[in-house]
Amino acid sequence: MAVDSSASDSDAPERLPHDDPPYEQVRHAARGQRKDYKLDRTPMARGGQAVVFRALHKSTQVPVAFKKLVADNRSAVARMRREIEASRKFGSHPHVMPVLDADTQNSWFVMPLAEATASTQADELADPDRLRELVTAVCLALREPHRLGWVHRDLKPDNILLLDGRWTVADWGLGRRPRGQTSDPRRTAAGTQFGTLGFAAPEMSVNAHEIGPQADVYSIGQIIGWALTGQWPQANIPLLPEPGPWRRIVQDATAFGNNEHRRPADAEALLTLVAAELDAPTESPIDRAKRLLADPNTAGALLGLAADVGPDRDFFNQVLLPLDEEQLRTALMTDPASAQQVLQAVRALPDEDSTGIWLLTVARIAESLAEWDVLREAAESVLRLNRPEDDVRSWLTSLTGDAASAAAAALRGYAADYQDLLGASDLDDRIAKVLRAKPRAGSVEDARGESIWWSRRRWRLVGAATITAAAAAITIPIVLNETSNPTTPSNPGATSSANEPRLPSKVAGTPQLASYVSGWDQYPTWKSCTTNNKDATVDGTFPAAAPAQALPANVTFSCDAGEDVFTVMFGEYTVRVRDYNDAVARYRSAPRAQNAVKSEASPPDGLHVFQWSATHRALMWFSQDRRTIGILTTKSPNRDLVENWQKYQR
Repeated sequence: MAVDSSASDSDAPERLPHDDPPYEQVRHAARGQRKDYKLDRTPMARGGQAVVFRALHKSTQVPVAFKKLVADNRSAVARMRREIEASRKFGSHPHVMPVLDADTQNSWFVMPLAEATASTQADELADPDRLRELVTAVCLALREPHRLGWVHRDLKPDNILLLDGRWTVADWGLGRRPRGQTSDPRRTAAGTQFGTLGFAAPEMSVNAHEIGPQADVYSIGQIIGWALTGQWPQANIPLLPEPGPWRRIVQDATAFGNNEHRRPADAEALLTLVAAELDAPTESPIDRAKRLLADPNTAGALLGLAADVGPDRDFFNQVLLPLDEEQLRTALMTDPASAQQVLQAVRALPDEDSTGIWLLTVARIAESLAEWDVLREAAESVLRLNRPEDDVRSWLTSLTGDAASAAAAALRGYAADYQDLLGASDLDDRIAKVLRAKPRAGSVEDARGESIWWSRRRWRLVGAATITAAAAAITIPIVLNETSNPTTPSNPGATSSANEPRLPSKVAGTPQLASYVSGWDQYPTWKSCTTNNKDATVDGTFPAAAPAQALPANVTFSCDAGEDVFTVMFGEYTVRVRDYNDAVARYRSAPRAQNAVKSEASPPDGLHVFQWSATHRALMWFSQDRRTIGILTTKSPNRDLVENWQKYQR
């Protein structure tokens, strides 16, 4: 049943759907007696501190959900008491799951039996209209609690339940009462992990006791991203959908750090934002851009709008091209993620010198801000356009350090066009190394549909070499490139040599990827690391699955010298977000590992343990913000991949 988003709490009818039979019968008959309910033999849901059973209220024969504690500690009891209190206080609202019965010791309670959760309705919620119904329902449910100072603190798809055709908010066990009414602040002391990773606001990991309604707004933003992308969010990384009004909503709802002021203050403010974005009167993108630029407080939203518009020559000529360097600098500092989308769109515009000059300006600003992701995207566009030629070559020879690394990563697809630079005395070694690299055969379509050449090899673990180290025989896995099917044996085409670097960050290819993988440098027994540049490795392909089409821009994988053959790999996508999403989806949909070890059987949210091959298991994780995928593989029956990930992935 849909609810009018304009209705206030006081507009709700006195008798609500969950007050009518059959639940009304259970509520009237409730007396806090466990013996009044017959529970199914097995629970329908499990949590860390409680389980939920389908049950039958004996006297009325009404099916209900029966939640009881399994943890025997004061903290668990206190949290169930808080859940019962909140549900009774706000349960008269049609979008809050009510409590029908509970015992006086706060060890169990009864609620209506829901039809589904948001998690089980994920496919339907990809429809923007259905998603808006859910978002509106959640905001309406939280409006009164937020006004009174309550914060839910654990909003996620599993805690949003469908009851009688309407969405309801459930599970207030981690909720925070209004200031001055909390029972024991030590339960949420500073530095304590709280909430659900990926959906919990960044400030929750700092001090969950001091947060406010904005923390719930962040969670709703991540739920929107989850629904529209089909991806599970990662901790402290906004999960942004494709360009459009929902993207702008998520950007504001999940703003944090220096941009936290952009996040709506509470559920009421988020409702206002949703209405402003989805119900706004028709306005041309160019007119809206001019309005944004006219107000210093909204100018930062310009790149988000430009990303939504995409490759539009009129918008570029009338809005982006006239921006001065200070305006561009402000825009890049405010929204570097949208800047990357804009640069991709600009690559689809007709080639003109004015475009090249603008791109070079963006590249230089990105370099000055140390925005390496933006610089790499700008470099890709600059090198592809190659106009004005003299300016482009002068810029390339001026780059050093991290800037040269970012440009070198983009240069790999265009090296043949810049061979004349090899004679330049001031050319950075990183760029020179790419230009000297041997061309590879094969082609793939880039973001604009034109062919750029590189090999589309895959890798497989085909053998081991034995070396002597510290007077002991050590087995080293050999990583090979091959153009055949990953499961087909072939003659070794390359091996890890003694001169190759032995740390993952040294072969990452870009500063941002090196930073992301640096935790794995601490792993004690790497014997070699290999990089395949643009070879398709972490592309959704693995021996137990069919080949994929996507190509990550950079791949690094490292091999352990242990006999269990332990490998870590990373794929970084910098051209098309669709390719990244496809690869993530392929890994996430892979069948679970048949012989999971220890905590692999129940990995934390955001991790997926699956069957890599007939002999190997794999663990996959991903970073939506970085468009990076990580993979661990092993065949060892003793190694716990989740334990390794928790120790070294930072």
